[in-house]
Amino acid sequence: MLRMQQAAAGMMLAAFAITWVACSETTAEIPTVVVDVPDDPWPSRQQLFERFFETRQLLVVYGASDSLSEAAYRQMAQRSPGRWRTLPDMKRADEVADLAAGSVMVIGTATSNAHLARLAGKLPVSFDAAGFSFAGTRYDDPTDVLTLVFPNPDNPEFPLFLVAGNRDAEVAAQGQGLIRMYDYQIVRDGKRIRLGHFSQQPGRRWSLDPEQDFDLLHGTEAVAEAGPLRMRAASNTLSPARLAALKAGREAFLEKLETLLGVKDLPAIDYHLYSSIQQKALVTDNMQLAHADPTSGEVHVAMQEDIELAGDALGMEAAVVLERTLGRPAHRALLDGIRIALTGTWYGQDPHGWAGRIARAGLAPSLDVLLDDARYAEYPSFLREPVAAELATLLLEAGDGWRASYAAGIPADRRPALAAALTQRLEAAGEAAQNTPAVPRTYPAMFKGFNFAHEGFGIVNGYGSRSAVEALAYIQRMGANAVSIIPYSFVNDPNVPMDLPIPESAGSENDASVIHAALQAKRLGMHVSIKPQIWVRGGWPGDIEMATEADWEAFFQHYERWIGHYAVMAELFGLDMLCVGTELSKTTLTHPDRWRTMTGEWRRLFSGPLVYASNWGEEFENLAFWDAFDYIAVNSYYPLSSEDAPSDRALRKGAEAAVARLEKVHRRYNMPILITEIGFPSTSMPWKSPWLENRESGVNLADQARCYEAICRALDDQSWLRGIYWWKWPSYLDRGGADQRGFTPNGKPAADVVTQWYGAWE
Repeated sequence: MLRMQQAAAGMMLAAFAITWVACSETTAEIPTVVVDVPDDPWPSRQQLFERFFETRQLLVVYGASDSLSEAAYRQMAQRSPGRWRTLPDMKRADEVADLAAGSVMVIGTATSNAHLARLAGKLPVSFDAAGFSFAGTRYDDPTDVLTLVFPNPDNPEFPLFLVAGNRDAEVAAQGQGLIRMYDYQIVRDGKRIRLGHFSQQPGRRWSLDPEQDFDLLHGTEAVAEAGPLRMRAASNTLSPARLAALKAGREAFLEKLETLLGVKDLPAIDYHLYSSIQQKALVTDNMQLAHADPTSGEVHVAMQEDIELAGDALGMEAAVVLERTLGRPAHRALLDGIRIALTGTWYGQDPHGWAGRIARAGLAPSLDVLLDDARYAEYPSFLREPVAAELATLLLEAGDGWRASYAAGIPADRRPALAAALTQRLEAAGEAAQNTPAVPRTYPAMFKGFNFAHEGFGIVNGYGSRSAVEALAYIQRMGANAVSIIPYSFVNDPNVPMDLPIPESAGSENDASVIHAALQAKRLGMHVSIKPQIWVRGGWPGDIEMATEADWEAFFQHYERWIGHYAVMAELFGLDMLCVGTELSKTTLTHPDRWRTMTGEWRRLFSGPLVYASNWGEEFENLAFWDAFDYIAVNSYYPLSSEDAPSDRALRKGAEAAVARLEKVHRRYNMPILITEIGFPSTSMPWKSPWLENRESGVNLADQARCYEAICRALDDQSWLRGIYWWKWPSYLDRGGADQRGFTPNGKPAADVVTQWYGAWE
């Protein structure tokens, strides 16, 4: 099924403020500035985006107080709009009387660009020669730079992009690339000090939202010391009991490091604690549960107590201590391996047992991969790290010679014997792991779910955010008891095999954010499926097809490792179901035996149900290996009618015909069916092509709701139906609403239809 991804929408547009409220995660002081304007006088964020991308025109008005700044601004302006596929019309500020031309980018300072002063009183920021004020706060450091996106005051149907600050050289140096993800962002000395999104809620549209305004200037305080660790945190990060347990655990780990190195004076480490992965990412631009910076001697650790998601036991202090004591390792795998081996635990479980399970599944990296930093970095982390710990254990058990291996690497003549020893160790661990008990799981009579989409593409509105928690709580109140979390990878060419990268940037569907969303859903009592999907540039997963059997085998090797990574994640964190593929029709219909083999491998890693989300039609109706899974699963986008204006009865008849096709496959295999995706865009006549988000169509909320109602009525009382997951619900509640033509029912009558039926279904 071909669907246009909406990755761009919501990434950079913002709006005008009605009420500006400054807040932070660490302070209760909220200064307020009120501007007297009518409620919701401006277009929504979505509407602004649509106008901008409809025209693909951008006027760039740049400051030019001197030839050096003019040249820098012109170069910056030429680069900035490139990803929007827009050729900018660039003009000096003194060449432009007003900004009414449409979408405009204004660049400069109060000294170099007179439009900044002219717009005073029309924007939530004011500039003068000494600095600028935003939302009641003064920013007068010479290095302060602000990016802001909101309706153009001279032509509010279009956006205005603002890149401005207190010094032209700083704006030119730091402004490039800052217009992204957030409605506003302020940096100082290149470090983010404030960012956020304006509200899109009715009656408060474009007001500054305290829940989405993050002031990072407020510092932390010393909270404890543990040997060389100087622990710092905001005052509300940890309870006293948790802090005491943390201190004891880190002291015990440091003793192991002292014993290993034979020293008593370990290097000092600044150990920064954060109350959530969101807070950690906002400060460090890194959303991993923990990371180390050996150069600065810092370790940064998230300690999120509401879902018991913490990075302290990952032993990141070892990276600082080892590099500062022995230098950089010859092989990155040794640093990871020693850290995990000394910790003795890996995400709260036995790394030795996990290495065995990974080896039994045939997915363990070879010694050659472990000792090649580039290949090791590309190998999925949940598959490589326990095996790296086994390698490190072998070296540590051999005596003090591990130091030479750490510093100079493992010479070629030692590698065959070491590879054999590693294989033997993994085989023994794999034999023992056969008796590992399955994670206890319970399941509802029916999964009433949503595909939960990482729509924000930013730290404060993606899977790792507080906004995601609010969105999950909302659908739980609607009656949902299940969600699918969807981490994406991508391929550039559907006919060329390549590694399937796992997102790592702070605003992406990185591992920590996926785990965060999954555990938050479980905390709310929902059943969680992980549903990794591949985004194909310019196409869809059904386009993936290799030219030769060698290329097919390379593709499948990449694919089985990619899914294996999420299989381990799902088992580690007790998730309920794993969807091992989505709409890969040419791979499944041509290579069913290879899929059977991979499914057996993944079952050695994940003890819960496995499903495959087939594409409606040919793939779903002809798949040869449904018996390899626990449910038949389908992404159902069968058309309901070919008419322009069908009656409700006609739509119901079309829905019943689609449901009959599902039931036919059920009867053939006598297996229950999960509808892993179903949905309709909020456009006119979505019943004709439910899979297609028609960007040329106007918004039609009623037509979307009619389709929802027809499908729910047709599915009512179908005993073979085990669950339904609507496509899709966003990770932040501002995404959707009456002016949005996409698939989400959020803020639309279709959501009321879901609430009604989820309440009726047991």
